[in-house]
Amino acid sequence: MDVFIGRKKFNTSAQLFSHLAPYQQSLFGMRVHIFGQLLYLAGSKNSRDKLMIVVTNKNPKNAIACYLRRWEIETLFCALKTRGWRFEETHIV
Repeated sequence: MDVFIGRKKFNTSAQLFSHLAPYQQSLFGMRVHIFGQLLYLAGSKNSRDKLMIVVTNKNPKNAIACYLRRWEIETLFCALKTRGWRFEETHIV
C-alpha cells in the first residue's frame, strides 16, 4: 500500500511506524492519501514488538484506545459463544 505524506511516498504503512518501541504509540495529526482517500493513521506496538495500525476518517487521538476496547468486547462475545460457555445454546433471550 502506497502512503503519501506531502510529497514523500512510503511503500508500506509499516515504514511510517518503524521507529516505535514496544508499548509506544504514534499518530499522524494530518490526513494522508491512502488509495485516493484522505485518512488519519495511528500506530502502536505491543510487548512482542508487533505493529498495529488503525486507519480512520475521524480524529486519530483516541483511535487506538477505541479499537483496543472494541477488541476486548469482541473477544468476550467470542468466548461467550464458543469457548466453553456455549452461550447461544442456552436460548436465553
